[in-house]
Amino acid sequence: AMASSTLPIAVRTSIKARVVPARAVGLGITAVCALLVGSAQSASAATKLRGPRDISGMWSDAVFSFNFDASRKPGEPQKVQLQPEYEARYNARMAAIAKGEAEGKPLADPLTLCLPMGMPTMMRAMFPMEIVATAKAVYVISEGTDPLRRIYLDGRPIPPLDDLNPTFLGLSVGRWEGDTLVVDTAGLKTSTTIENVPHSDVMRINERIRLLDDDTLEIVFTITDPKAFKAPWIITRQYHDYDLIAMMRVKDPGKHPEHKGVQLVPSELVCNENNRNLPGQDGVVGYRLGSE
Repeated sequence: AMASSTLPIAVRTSIKARVVPARAVGLGITAVCALLVGSAQSASAATKLRGPRDISGMWSDAVFSFNFDASRKPGEPQKVQLQPEYEARYNARMAAIAKGEAEGKPLADPLTLCLPMGMPTMMRAMFPMEIVATAKAVYVISEGTDPLRRIYLDGRPIPPLDDLNPTFLGLSVGRWEGDTLVVDTAGLKTSTTIENVPHSDVMRINERIRLLDDDTLEIVFTITDPKAFKAPWIITRQYHDYDLIAMMRVKDPGKHPEHKGVQLVPSELVCNENNRNLPGQDGVVGYRLGSE
């Protein structure tokens, strides 16, 4: 586990803001994790407070996972099968990162540069993401450096790639299949990576988004890229209702009447305002003191 003192100030502040309210109601972090894990149920056992398509709300990874593929343990390689050219690029990048860490000269990453993480990494939700679902579009607001994501539900197709302007989040279009929102995304910048895994301009992302219960949202990502991947890369993530206090009230409304109406809200995160880890011309992360 990473010591809190080694985390960036913004990260420590954000995590602290989320842990303290939970402690205020007498719930230790172990109990919080147990509560969140225990809340996951099968779709057939979903509670009745949400409608089956009511995915709006604040969602987050309960354990603040730093990996987009939460099943990958620290130190393990990514589980994607890469084509030779892209595997060589990935291995070279990982070797450079390891060398920099060993020499005390860590290399810059998108967060250091205050750049968006891009799709699909923005959906990691280590910090909360807000989903606002309407009849014509679903909006995803990430607490981080990524812009607003729009998933269009108006029936528009994804045009040929030559007609798309590549962006960090790409173009996302969705449709409901029963109680599952199916989303396709294309037109992504090749300057982004998925946790250092490179991809080509033809990468497409399919998401199947559904509620498992009132407090648990599941997204199954299927990432395809015939230029870069030998096979589809499938990742399943679960997210939990970010308002822990409200969740406790749902589980036992009579136990916490004093917390009625109390909710946690996302913080404003403006990376450029206080970025003290600007990289030098060699790409090595530095540390800037003072206000200049």
